[in-house]
Amino acid sequence: MLRVSTSEVAEDTTERDGAWALRALRPGAWKLSVLRAGFLPVARTIQVVAGPARGAITQRDVKLALARGAVAAGTVRDHRGARVADARVLAQNAEGAVAEGRTDARGEFRLRDCPTGELSLSAEHAGAKADMRLFLRPGQEVATLVLELVPAP
Repeated sequence: MLRVSTSEVAEDTTERDGAWALRALRPGAWKLSVLRAGFLPVARTIQVVAGPARGAITQRDVKLALARGAVAAGTVRDHRGARVADARVLAQNAEGAVAEGRTDARGEFRLRDCPTGELSLSAEHAGAKADMRLFLRPGQEVATLVLELVPAP
C-alpha cells in the first residue's frame, strides 16, 4: 500500500507491475510511505508543485525501492529459565530501522519485516533486560533465539 500524507492523507494500491498514481494533491511537501508484508517499510518526502492547469501532472517517475526484510523469532526467559509473557522485544540496526513486538503467553516472539544487517536485539520486562547482537540477511528467518532477562540491580 502506498500512503501519502501531510495533514491530509491520500492512498493508492499499486498495480501488479508496481505502478501507482495519485491525483489532485495540493502543492507542498508530501511524505510517501510504502508498506508491503515481507519487505522493509520505505518513506520519502517529495515536493508537489502547482501545475499549469487543474489536474495537471507535476511529478513523474517517482520510484521507491523495497528491500526484503527478515524474521527474528524465539523465546524470552527470566534468570531462572521460566518463559516470560508480554515482554517487549526490539530489533534495531545502526541506521535506526526498528521492528518490535511482544512475547505471547508462552514467552515466544516473532518479529516480521525486521531490518537487516548487524542488529541489536533486546527484550525488557518489569525492569529486567536482555541484549544480544546478530546479523540477518534479507529474507532470512531465524527462529531459535533465546533472550535471558537480567534483573535490574
